[in-house]
Amino acid sequence: MLYRVHIDMTKVLKVMKEANIKSHSKSETTVWVEAKDPDEACDLAVRKVCNDIIKERSTTRHKDIARMVRRKASVSKVRRTKSIE
Repeated sequence: MLYRVHIDMTKVLKVMKEANIKSHSKSETTVWVEAKDPDEACDLAVRKVCNDIIKERSTTRHKDIARMVRRKASVSKVRRTKSIE
């Protein structure tokens, strides 16, 4: 199933802006993921955000910030949507 996951980024936003990270640099970001259940959707969404940060620039600082996002960012809303097929 397709899920729309809203992630609250306010706890890491200041550090992300200091590191000049452009992707997902808003107080709340929305990610679409394909998952079996809502728990898996939340995990995949946070991983996607972390991977996008690392893809932007694969430096030690960006990797550290991605780890921080993994620990501190929180999922605020999960919605199941109809698959686009």
